[in-house]
Amino acid sequence: MIHLAAMKRVDLSEAESHEAASINVIGTMNVLDAFHGDTFISMSTDKAVEPCNCYGATKLVAEKLVMERAKKRH
Repeated sequence: MIHLAAMKRVDLSEAESHEAASINVIGTMNVLDAFHGDTFISMSTDKAVEPCNCYGATKLVAEKLVMERAKKRH
């Protein structure tokens, strides 16, 4: 599975942080919960490396969720 969905506009993520969290964090959790395959690929952003805005923070959380799920599978 390839997960590419995200709220990608930094300005809108700042103005509507609850939507950014819903789409980027809760959405990733939902996709992970529905996933039952062998390979899960998630696209992130360089803004998640050292987040200084809501968009980067939500993408960092999404990355952590994917990594946590991968550890549990092995």
